[in-house]
Amino acid sequence: MNKAKQIMCEKRNKAIGKIFVIAIGINEYKIKADNLNNCCTDAKAVFETLKFQEYFSLDDNSILVTSDANQTKKQDILDTIYTCDGYIDENTNVIFYYSGHGCNINDTFHFFVSDSELPFTNVISIDEITDILSNMNEGKYKSITILIDACQQKIDHSKGLGKQSPNFLDEYIDNAKGIGIIY
Repeated sequence: MNKAKQIMCEKRNKAIGKIFVIAIGINEYKIKADNLNNCCTDAKAVFETLKFQEYFSLDDNSILVTSDANQTKKQDILDTIYTCDGYIDENTNVIFYYSGHGCNINDTFHFFVSDSELPFTNVISIDEITDILSNMNEGKYKSITILIDACQQKIDHSKGLGKQSPNFLDEYIDNAKGIGIIY
């Protein structure tokens, strides 16, 4: 890397701060007919792409959870997310990525996990995820970005998105504080 590019990367790194990633990909479900093919691959690709970007620092404790390698039951995923609390500080940008099945229950988005069953047991709501993430380090984080790559119906009618900052994208690089959700 030449000197000019190195200086530019150092400036971006300082402006953006630390990135902490939680990437989840689920191909395998209790209901075998619902199994998917590429969600684990997608989660790994997002994780690896962010890991090797030169203009920010990915926290070494970032988490990759896939159904081809780890337990992806509801409680396992929630426990894993809770353990991330010690790595978050006021300079941390948290990126939560999910690839797998999703559903709407009472107009609220829910993530399907390996032990989810119909009629919608052992699912994780977007509200649970945003509550856990936004309370990490007693709410002291730089920003939270939630990226959802889930097949399901009527996602545009999901409620529970009021926690996102309306200025999140405008403020993302410059002093972002809030939660941005991208479906």
